[in-house]
Amino acid sequence: QLGEHATAMTLRDAGAVIWQGRGDHYGITWADDTYAEILRWGASHGRRGPRVELREARCERREGLARWVAPLDEDVLGWDVELWTRDAPEAWRVVASVPADADHAGFRCDGESRLRVRPRVRGVADPQASDIYAVAPYPKYLVVDAIDRVARASGTQATGGAGRAG
Repeated sequence: QLGEHATAMTLRDAGAVIWQGRGDHYGITWADDTYAEILRWGASHGRRGPRVELREARCERREGLARWVAPLDEDVLGWDVELWTRDAPEAWRVVASVPADADHAGFRCDGESRLRVRPRVRGVADPQASDIYAVAPYPKYLVVDAIDRVARASGTQATGGAGRAG
């Protein structure tokens, strides 16, 4: 199977991906972050499990939904959705657990919280969690996260590229 666009899904699922880059060696390797993206989405194992990318976290009338995408990893046993609240700031608590082939989970959200998704990985004591999103039962704002393309060169997962609408 051949992919023609360097998206997360084609880098993860296609046998080979060919796409047009920015023309010179540095343009394709630095600006498009080619090597890092191919390694991230094409590797069958990660040292701390796959790096999860949170795509959606919302809460409507106390019912929450989290969606994510992650590289395929043979050692993933499942996924845990975790919440952190001001009421219990000392720990993240698991609010939903789903099998390895899932890409979303529902959960109950009773107040303002922070949400992340963490893989359960065979042989890994502290797997790498996703980035963190805020959720609330009656939100006042829509947050649009541009981390995908903004903070990439820094090598961090900070959400400095997020903006607020509303």
